[in-house]
Amino acid sequence: MRGAECWTDHRLVRTSLHIRIRPPARKQKPQRRLNVSGLDRRADLSSLHAAISSNLAQVSDCSPLAFQSSSDATKQWDTLSKAVMDAAVDTLGYSTRKHQDWFDSSDAEIQTLLNPLTTKFCF
Repeated sequence: MRGAECWTDHRLVRTSLHIRIRPPARKQKPQRRLNVSGLDRRADLSSLHAAISSNLAQVSDCSPLAFQSSSDATKQWDTLSKAVMDAAVDTLGYSTRKHQDWFDSSDAEIQTLLNPLTTKFCF
């Protein structure tokens, strides 16, 4: 326990700090997501299978024993993923984000209140 004298209440603190300035955060574009909700239907699923198989048929040298080094394997993987992704985008498309309104747009009372405002402030 510290004594009543003033000089004993102070203690020397020594520290070593490595302070770095953090680089500014770069904003990234949000990833686009595929609209996979349509895959519940059998027709959409079969059209996706057909598109993938036709894209893979167009890719030359598609055999798994064709590569000898890791760079060849990377190149083959890039070709495969591009073919599958192109087929999925062409068949399914990207999903759109839907924001819910605060009120029902089919509500007649709200529409009657909003109609004078839209005609008055029409640009």
